[in-house]
Amino acid sequence: EYIMGCFLDLITEVPRPFIIRVHENSKLVNMSVEEVENLTKIKILYILRGSEWIIAQGQTIKANDILFVYGDVPFIKHFLKLLF
Repeated sequence: EYIMGCFLDLITEVPRPFIIRVHENSKLVNMSVEEVENLTKIKILYILRGSEWIIAQGQTIKANDILFVYGDVPFIKHFLKLLF
């Protein structure tokens, strides 16, 4: 009973991340994940590079990366402006 009681306040609905492909001419190419996060106030969770899943922390963004990002809509809109 104690173990079950610990989990009564779990949040069961988690917002899905936005999935964004970085094109060759994007301003994000060669920026570090930390630079982008500090500039836009979003969180880059993972990078799909080819067939390899990479934890985003400490990475540099490359052309054709697929980013899994999370953040409030106004911050995501600001982030999207950097893509072009």
